[in-house]
Amino acid sequence: MKNLIKKILREQLEEDLNLFGEKLQPCSLNPVTGFYRDGYCKTGPEDSGTHTVCAVVDEEFLEFTKSKGNDLSTPSNNFPGLLPGNKWCLCALRWQEAKDYGVSPTIDKKSTNIKTINVLENRINLREQSDVVDVPADAVWKAGVKTTRPIPSKTIFFKVVKQIALTNPGGVLNDTTHDLGDRSWEMNSVLKLFGVDSNYLTLTNKIFWAAYDNLSGLEDGSINSFDELKLRPLTKWAVEVEESWSEHVHYYWSPVVEAYGEDDAANIVQMDEDGFYQYWEWESEPGFRKEYGDTDSDGKEIMNVKPESFIKESRMLKENESPDENELVDGLRGILDKQKEAHSEDSWYNDITKLLKRLNIPLKG
Repeated sequence: MKNLIKKILREQLEEDLNLFGEKLQPCSLNPVTGFYRDGYCKTGPEDSGTHTVCAVVDEEFLEFTKSKGNDLSTPSNNFPGLLPGNKWCLCALRWQEAKDYGVSPTIDKKSTNIKTINVLENRINLREQSDVVDVPADAVWKAGVKTTRPIPSKTIFFKVVKQIALTNPGGVLNDTTHDLGDRSWEMNSVLKLFGVDSNYLTLTNKIFWAAYDNLSGLEDGSINSFDELKLRPLTKWAVEVEESWSEHVHYYWSPVVEAYGEDDAANIVQMDEDGFYQYWEWESEPGFRKEYGDTDSDGKEIMNVKPESFIKESRMLKENESPDENELVDGLRGILDKQKEAHSEDSWYNDITKLLKRLNIPLKG
């Protein structure tokens, strides 16, 4: 017991150091930052996001973090919103995620907590030891260069799953039929704390089902590690779909009738007592024409869903998952090459070129 008390006291009295091993300097007092809102990038047991990186934010990073669901630029409640040049204590893994995407802001080393090194080294070591979750890699294109979204370690995965289970953000665990994008958005308040990309739907769905299927064990504390989780296998499913469409067709024809007046003539055709004025009886006559109007769908109905086979989950990126190797893109490139060879660059050639450039896909394979 004495040793335990000494350890607790030592941790309480331990001085926070910066990356130079010196006394940690304040990051920002205007606006006031830090997990404890004391201006310092300090952390503790209750800081699950490890807000230890003192970053000098710029416009590019603010746009990036906003796209990830963590809007630091819009004022709200007592938060003034950050401007380019402001300093702010970021989660270590959020800064690393931004670095992976090439948009990490510069850091103030004197105000960045030395504990950041432990967080990032652990992340690197875990990845080097292949201690990462098995989930199909997701390709991301940046300036024509293919990379993959970061995959968390098993330790981080477990922490995310446990936090989702215990907090049930947005009531996401109450409905398993959620739109997958909405589901990921509901969980993002937790995902962003651990540097998990909410756009990585395969990963976020794996997290959701892990939290859902292990809920009782995570709540009562009987599940305490990744290896104790029961994880669903990624499965190929055959989904039978039925969809009914209504098509509006307009028929026009001009029968000639004998009558004493305009109203009588119209009445003869309208009443059609002998069935002589049905449209199909006039298809070969002059003045007959048919036009197609709008179509309406009654909506898709899922008739049956059945599993076909399990998929061996791998972190390797499949060749045909890259937009660079997609058949459609290859076909567009082929058209561009042929048009160049023929010295015929029509307007649609320019449209295809602009499309590929906008998608950051190289014109050459």
